[in-house]
Amino acid sequence: GIIFTIIFAFGLSRFLQHIVVTPLMLIVDKVEDIATGKSDLTERIELDIKDEIGVLVEVFNIMMEKLQDSIEKSENIITSISDPMFTTDNEMNVTYFNEAALLLSGYSLDDAIGKNCERTACTPFTTR
Repeated sequence: GIIFTIIFAFGLSRFLQHIVVTPLMLIVDKVEDIATGKSDLTERIELDIKDEIGVLVEVFNIMMEKLQDSIEKSENIITSISDPMFTTDNEMNVTYFNEAALLLSGYSLDDAIGKNCERTACTPFTTR
């Protein structure tokens, strides 16, 4: 009896790991890759299961499509603006410099992108 119980418990734990833990770790890994910039937003999770985890994967993929669409729309709007425009991250490093900003400032993209706005690239736009 006890040996059967141990073997059954071990088999059940392996089964649960296969149907629950492994798919969840796949989802966690993908979300982590996206959060850290190691993955682009075009990648989707491929998992063909029909339970709650499958629903989670399906909803995640739909969310990624909507996020990608939103980013593409924003990029289209930003690139169509004819006035000088730039964007920065939270540390004030330039993440985008449009063509009009490049012409007005005299910077090249290499001179602007990634540079700290307060010290370099945005000076023509921030001086008073």
